[in-house]
Amino acid sequence: MGASDAQLQAQDWSQGICPLMDIDDAVKLARRMGELSHAGDTVSAVCHIVQRDGSTRFVNSINRLVAPTGEGDIIQKLVLDITEHVEIERALVKISYEDALTHLFNRSRFRRDLENERFAGAQHLGIAYSR
Repeated sequence: MGASDAQLQAQDWSQGICPLMDIDDAVKLARRMGELSHAGDTVSAVCHIVQRDGSTRFVNSINRLVAPTGEGDIIQKLVLDITEHVEIERALVKISYEDALTHLFNRSRFRRDLENERFAGAQHLGIAYSR
């Protein structure tokens, strides 16, 4: 993740949060971790990591409560790099809403936008196409 082993080991991982994680994702993951209450409970969250060199990665953080103890919970954490999957998914969504030749939004995109609640009260609405 752009950090040396020594830097990673020096970080405080007691809350299960990576210090390179987007702050909103860290809050979301911390909230999800709070849902762990019984041995075997599992939560996961997709998180955005900004590496020290500025590049970004997406990871799926899977957290399983192994055993609650008096000194603290024992949590098994598995972090999978899903950056390629996220990038492919975003590209497919873009392709599904955009004309490949003109790069203009297509009918599917307009339909999706019209289903948005901000247009719910519109009595008259039209879309003009020009060539």
